[in-house]
Amino acid sequence: MRQRKRFDYLPFRVGGREPQIKRQPFLSDGRVERANRKRITMAYAIFAGIVVIFLGTKFIHRKSNSPTTQEIAAVKVAAATPTPIPTATETNFLRQVTQCFLPISKLYGYDLYISAGFRSFDEQDQLYEQGRSVAGHIVTNAKGGDSIHNFGLAIDLADHRYGIDLDWDKLEKIGTYCGLEHGDRGYTDLPHFQYIGHLSIEDLKAGKAPEPLTLPCPAMSEATPLTMSELNACNAPSFSNSNSSVHIVAPPLNQYYINN
Repeated sequence: MRQRKRFDYLPFRVGGREPQIKRQPFLSDGRVERANRKRITMAYAIFAGIVVIFLGTKFIHRKSNSPTTQEIAAVKVAAATPTPIPTATETNFLRQVTQCFLPISKLYGYDLYISAGFRSFDEQDQLYEQGRSVAGHIVTNAKGGDSIHNFGLAIDLADHRYGIDLDWDKLEKIGTYCGLEHGDRGYTDLPHFQYIGHLSIEDLKAGKAPEPLTLPCPAMSEATPLTMSELNACNAPSFSNSNSSVHIVAPPLNQYYINN
């Protein structure tokens, strides 16, 4: 026999008659269980949908940020390509020497020339063996790849008249004005001038290069020889000191030419 639904009725009258307003029927235990199961199933479905959307968004974001096959191949090629080894004195550094340092030095009575510039790794190794496996005095502690000369960023200077017996304090001031560094860091190397900025020898080996230098005076880029009036017009400092002579007796060779 079909079970009748039970209803509650309001226990008061409205308008002279008893209202017959139905409320939510009481369900059987089986129907309650099925309804609860349906709610749980819907909740799981909604949660699963949210998870799928979240994971899909993360995957798309990661995919968009992932390197392409071409980018991965380019990185591998770059890693496999050896760092180019310089074969000559670096152009920007050489310009600072020839258009700034040497012309100013000439105005102060020097007649300088570059006695050593770029050296290959093999030439550096040969120089290193001097005084060791080859007869002669030791003139360097740097093997091939350990000298700034090997990267085209260093020179050694001498004077046509006085050799290396020069006022190196005055020349150091001129070099600093032109952006050059005097001597190899931490070593007394008087004829040696270089420019590597804030880099180390390991940085140079890794293929890094210092920031380009600029000429401190526009007149230095002209084809005509630099004059003292042009230098003064650029507000260059005076490089004179108490010793007006360019000639000073320098220490013995092995006291200054030991690390480049």
